[in-house]
Amino acid sequence: MADAPKLQGTERLGESYYKINMGIDNANEALKKSLQSEKISNNAINTANSAVNTANTAETKANSVQEQFDQIVIEGSIDPETKQARVDSEGKTFPTLKARIDDGQKKLDTFKKRAEVINTATDTKGALDVANFAGQGNTNAPIGFVYHHYTEGGVYQIDNVGEANTILTLKNANNSNRRPDKPANFVGSGKFLALHEHDASAGYSKEIFYISKIGEFIWTGVKGIATFIQNKVDDATFAFRLKVNNAHAYVLALTNGTNDILNINNSVNKTRVDIVSPPSQTSGMMFEAKAGNMRVIPKDGFFKVIGDLRIGDGSTWKNIQYIESGTTSQRPTIARVGQRYFDTDLNKPIYRNKNNNGWIDSNGIGV
Repeated sequence: MADAPKLQGTERLGESYYKINMGIDNANEALKKSLQSEKISNNAINTANSAVNTANTAETKANSVQEQFDQIVIEGSIDPETKQARVDSEGKTFPTLKARIDDGQKKLDTFKKRAEVINTATDTKGALDVANFAGQGNTNAPIGFVYHHYTEGGVYQIDNVGEANTILTLKNANNSNRRPDKPANFVGSGKFLALHEHDASAGYSKEIFYISKIGEFIWTGVKGIATFIQNKVDDATFAFRLKVNNAHAYVLALTNGTNDILNINNSVNKTRVDIVSPPSQTSGMMFEAKAGNMRVIPKDGFFKVIGDLRIGDGSTWKNIQYIESGTTSQRPTIARVGQRYFDTDLNKPIYRNKNNNGWIDSNGIGV
């Protein structure tokens, strides 16, 4: 904006009007700039005020944070979020965040010494689920779980406080998703249980007993005789009982090698016990008392024999259904009290006397 020239006293109005207009224009321009400066000044004032407000807000927040921090660390006062953070996943509340962090660190430090796996009543899965894939598809797969025990304390205990549940289940199972190396219908075929003992002289463990995949109880023989022991006192009850819940006609079979050697059956509508020597026992069956007598006590006062009933000394057998006969000189030299003999010389039956040292007739007269 240029300065307007001044009017001269000798100038006529028509000659100097342009000077007047220039002055007016300059005045207008000055007014505009004045207004613009005022606007800029107002903006600056507003910006300054906003900055002051922002600073004040920041100061207020900083003071609030400091106050909360002072309350948490020094005074122990906590906001809801901090209070929630003091409670662990098991619902245990700690006095400070530091106490909870220290507790978690302590658990981590001691985990390799003693582990506890505890869930809650609201959980939908069990406390432990382990899947082992080591060596899948290989012949030298490692043992899935090994526990080494080096004290005289008990090795393993399962406490059950459940009702009518199963304490231990051993299962040959199917899982085609986790055994892609097997057919889809593959079912595990391992032994259910095995007992081993280390043999120091052999340098390896030997199997003593196992339960096969079909539930057979099998002793391997490395410990000699397999023994069932009952320690209860005599209380007028049986020491052992084998029970068949669904009555069978064929109850028990003893097998020696590949041959059945004794069968116990329940015939005649399951009202008679049959002790049977199977056909493989071609020499029959023998009952022997190593000492004392042997008794047969039938309920009806007699027992039935199908076929001949013979007695003897182990080498010579005689049919006692018929009276032995012969001459006087042929009388038995070994006889029992009351034994009958038909003496053909006397033409009558005679009997061994009560002292087993002679013979008498039916009248008690020695003959």
